[in-house]
Amino acid sequence: MLTATKQIKRANRNRIFRYILEKEQVSMADITRDLIISLPTTTQHVTALKKKGLLIEDGLYESTGGRPAKVIACNPRAKVACGINITHDTVDLIMVDLLGNVIDYEKEESLCEIDDSYMNRLRTMLFDMIRKNDLAERLILGVGVSLPAIVDGGGIIHDTAFDAPLPQNFRQMMKNYIPFPLRYFNDASSGGYAEFWHCKTVENLFYLSLSGTVGGAVRIHNRTFDGDDYRSAEIGHTTIVPNGRPCYCGQRGCMNTYCSSNSLALPANGGLQAFFQRLGANEAESLKKWDEYLNYLAIAINNIRLMFDCDIILGGNVGRFIPRYVPALEERLNRRDSFHRPAKYLRICEYHSESSAVGAALMFVDQFIDQI
Repeated sequence: MLTATKQIKRANRNRIFRYILEKEQVSMADITRDLIISLPTTTQHVTALKKKGLLIEDGLYESTGGRPAKVIACNPRAKVACGINITHDTVDLIMVDLLGNVIDYEKEESLCEIDDSYMNRLRTMLFDMIRKNDLAERLILGVGVSLPAIVDGGGIIHDTAFDAPLPQNFRQMMKNYIPFPLRYFNDASSGGYAEFWHCKTVENLFYLSLSGTVGGAVRIHNRTFDGDDYRSAEIGHTTIVPNGRPCYCGQRGCMNTYCSSNSLALPANGGLQAFFQRLGANEAESLKKWDEYLNYLAIAINNIRLMFDCDIILGGNVGRFIPRYVPALEERLNRRDSFHRPAKYLRICEYHSESSAVGAALMFVDQFIDQI
């Protein structure tokens, strides 16, 4: 157990490192002034963090008359983390640094058939990326695995959106093939985590993932709310059309069947991009389909807004294409709003299909920073 003195020392070191991460480039004077920490204490911690390779000297500031101050910056590749997002038919692999920057990203079409061949392919993708970026294995903090599944606090995977359940030894198989610390996450939750990373000053947010399945994540007072059974923000299974289309969950009329990317991509005979190309060309059938989609999406978003009263981030595969259609969506939301407030609460995602893999990786980054 840390003594009070050691706790204070560790807290100051952590504050200094987080401050440098936020500002990117600082001087010793900046740290002492803004954090109200003495210069000897600042020097001690900066020196220790440089010895660990976490901080570097990145040139000199312009002189104002005396000796120019050294530029102190984070060494972003001192540690890196990886994220794997597994869907029914694709694998996203991503690598991020300590600043949350994406170092590398690979997407591969691969049917999710959990066997030795599939696992060996995941391992090959990962080690190819590590070698391509000339990184030592000791720098890898861990690999986050994102899935369209319910994942509880212990990393236990429950029901999934795959056609067949994952094998009971899935996590052991991952451990056998991926020799790094592993953590498991719901895909929408990890996607939300990635988006929340870029909105740290906003206390309350809802992330809506519009991909092959529809999901969400919610942050309340700067803390992600998981729910009692880790099923918070499962917005894809709220009913928007009573007795409507069948959903894979066994119910009918779920938002998932009306607002997933599949509801647009499957009839387009060429995927989601092909659908939006036809929509951009004003093809009649696509215009009709999109109008229907926006109407259902407006119902769902209005319900979310009424429940959480916060900004809503539109993400996932559809989020990539939706910016030009936001005015049309806002018009529908304005008509539905019970309190006659303008619908200026929509935000566009920073990431698209890769968001879940990014979030799964960033959780390792945050865990590491917490321990500094």
